[in-house]
Amino acid sequence: MLATLLVAFVVLVGFGSFSLVRTVIGSGGTNFNPFNPPQVDNTPLPGVTPTPPPLAGPQSKPWNGVDRVTILAMGLDARDIGPESTSTAARTDTMVVLSLDPVTKIASMLSIPRDLYVDIPGYGFDKINKAYFDGEVDRLQIGGAGLAIQTVENLLGIPIDYYAIVDFNSFTTFVDTIGGINVYVPFDNMVVDPVGNHNTTVLNFGWNHLDGALALGFARARHTENGDFDRAARTQQVILAIRDQILKPDILASLLLKAPSLWSQANSSIKTNLTLEQIIQLGYVAKDLKRQNIRQGVIDNDQLLGIETINNEDTLIPDMEKVRELRAKVFTSNGVLGYATPPTDLTSLAFLENARIEIVNGTYTPNLAGTTKAFLVSHGFSDANITTRSATADEISAFPANTLITDFSGMPYTIRYLSSLMNLPAADLVTNIKLDATVDIQIFLKYDWKIPQ
Repeated sequence: MLATLLVAFVVLVGFGSFSLVRTVIGSGGTNFNPFNPPQVDNTPLPGVTPTPPPLAGPQSKPWNGVDRVTILAMGLDARDIGPESTSTAARTDTMVVLSLDPVTKIASMLSIPRDLYVDIPGYGFDKINKAYFDGEVDRLQIGGAGLAIQTVENLLGIPIDYYAIVDFNSFTTFVDTIGGINVYVPFDNMVVDPVGNHNTTVLNFGWNHLDGALALGFARARHTENGDFDRAARTQQVILAIRDQILKPDILASLLLKAPSLWSQANSSIKTNLTLEQIIQLGYVAKDLKRQNIRQGVIDNDQLLGIETINNEDTLIPDMEKVRELRAKVFTSNGVLGYATPPTDLTSLAFLENARIEIVNGTYTPNLAGTTKAFLVSHGFSDANITTRSATADEISAFPANTLITDFSGMPYTIRYLSSLMNLPAADLVTNIKLDATVDIQIFLKYDWKIPQ
């Protein structure tokens, strides 16, 4: 459930301190070895059901330290595998898409409600919280994590590079370790039921200092005006409160001293396809993020067509145009986004994305960009949306030998249609979301490209 909070800390902020610890290790300042951490007590917190180990998800892939990184963080619903359940897998109770651009130093967070009605590849339409569950129960090769990633990619139209699943048993201890967090409550008499030995607590309007159990209870509370939508927003509020707390100089210094136990907690609580080295790289970047450069969004009532009863459960029907508009605000700086689920044919979906295309002539063949533009227009693309230019000498030398199509804004159907139309292999397609891109798709032409006769 709120395990996602620990994911966000470890992936986007916390490992900045661990990266500093590695420097200390290298200088002989400690015997702590993050590649061989000490054993820890995995006894669950009172009232918290431990989750079974998930299936192996998508394998890790290289990261060059420069490209944008997007992570699907998931917390699991412990009720699915509790003492009264016969299930061996859990649904996702929390989904947050976390993204970090190392170049612009801009991060993004988008929360997806668990009851959103989406198309789960291979399974048809269902609540999005079933994607992970289906992949685990049916023991797919990609696991529940892989199926969840595919589902979110289809929903948002952006690539997901990595995933992280967390057992939140360690969350309460961690928040206590950093001295608690400060959160702002926008109304009086908010009832919080913390996990563990705390009694029900009432929070007052204004700033409140919360220990670990209260922080978890605060984020989990759903009996407010907007229910789960409020809870998603509070999840992000707690993420940022953790960030603010650990970046205090005295707290960061104390974390360095406690690095062995913190690393053990993280290592035992997180299932991810990020490597340790990648997490440390991300930490170096994330620790320098400015608060104003963290963009936030929650798919809520503003992105819904309505709520319907499906299989005797309240189900949220997304307005895909509004979902894509929100995606654009959170992850990109511009671009015409959004289309409804129908039609289903690739050509129509590509045209509905209305992508701005730049064709770059990376050869010395005269007017190749212009004739390519005419070719695309003859196949239905908008003339007004296509610009052409010649490559610079530096670009010609830097680009690979083959024609390359790069998607800067998350246009999955356009890039697939272009690939089919131009007969380009998947290896010549790249997705590289850029906040400052002035075009959505770039086609960089090389000598292998021949316009079909």
